Amino acid sequence: MITNKDAFGLARKNNKKKKLRYFIMTTIITLMLFMIILPFSYYKSENNRMKNYLKYEYQTKTIQLSINNDESLEIARKVAKEDNRVVRFIENYVPYYRALITNIKEDRPIGLYIKSAVPYNSPNNQVILEGRTLKNDDEIVCSSMIFVDDQSTIDNAVNMSDYLGQTLKFRFRIYDNGDFTDNYIERQYKLVGIYNEEKNYEYQTCYITENAYESQKDEIIKEWNEAWGGVVYVKDYFDVEDVSQKFPGMSPMFMRRFPNYPKTVLTIVIIEAVIIMIMNIIAFIIYLKGYIKNNYKSLTLYKALGFTKEDSEKIILFQIGESFITAIVITTVITFIGTMCLRYYLYRKARFYIENGVKIDCLAIFIFLMLLFLIIKYMIKRNTKIIENLTVKELSKE
Repeated sequence: MITNKDAFGLARKNNKKKKLRYFIMTTIITLMLFMIILPFSYYKSENNRMKNYLKYEYQTKTIQLSINNDESLEIARKVAKEDNRVVRFIENYVPYYRALITNIKEDRPIGLYIKSAVPYNSPNNQVILEGRTLKNDDEIVCSSMIFVDDQSTIDNAVNMSDYLGQTLKFRFRIYDNGDFTDNYIERQYKLVGIYNEEKNYEYQTCYITENAYESQKDEIIKEWNEAWGGVVYVKDYFDVEDVSQKFPGMSPMFMRRFPNYPKTVLTIVIIEAVIIMIMNIIAFIIYLKGYIKNNYKSLTLYKALGFTKEDSEKIILFQIGESFITAIVITTVITFIGTMCLRYYLYRKARFYIENGVKIDCLAIFIFLMLLFLIIKYMIKRNTKIIENLTVKELSKE
């Protein structure tokens, strides 16, 4: 029996003599891998994005109410108290303060929203990139990138990690007569953490403690805007629509997510991917059969030279294996470069930090490769057995 080194050497010589067949085989395997990588990886990326979106996006668990009279307010209080699906009801809900940061290294003050760290609206429920969450009323956490204006991208955004641990000066715009005025109240907060805005898509937001937020509400909000009303926090996204029906006449508003729609799309994608995989395998079997038949002359020569059936199998396996390995290397390199380019594009163009933009489904690819390997092994064994059973006369014809 010949060694693996000798078998690989003969396999390489055969591929060099038949460059076109080697090129076609490599191209076919490369295309097959791409046809599997793309749909399965799209499925994994979108499924991961959807899970994160539903898990961390606080608006999926809130109902905003327009409370216009005392009767509506009493109904809201009663529902919040009696329905165990409600985590909390906040009256006189103010979604944010509009503020300017005045002491960071930019040409002009940078505007952003200041929110209260209440349930489902808190960096405690998000991934802190650097620093820590809020502990004291004189502290603040901000998104990792703050943009100078609406046209900003990552290129000219302010990296808030540069200011971690520093005391920032804020000017809060006073809300009066139904709109924000040009009057300001100044406050100072120490930046103790920056969070991952991919989790809630808040790219221009900072959070202060609930106590600090509430203590200055009367000062900043001079006149109550009834359109803001109140907000109800529920335990689960799937409770939102049902609970909202208990607030008649209060024009309940909430963010609709329709998670079933993307799940249906993803199911279709995965079914199509499986169909593509089966079609690829059938086409590959047909081509592989012809490919091995074209090597009959070499196989009969090996038999005449005294090579065993196992030797012939080893040579043809290495011959196909070289195309296989080359295709995997090409696919891996192109996929890696493509993924990095896409992540870079999203990072530069998006208004928020991108994490896990692309997920490669390695398990599906591994299963597919194993199927191909088993098919190749079976086809080689089957066809070398045909050669083994040929008579001397039939071998001479070959």
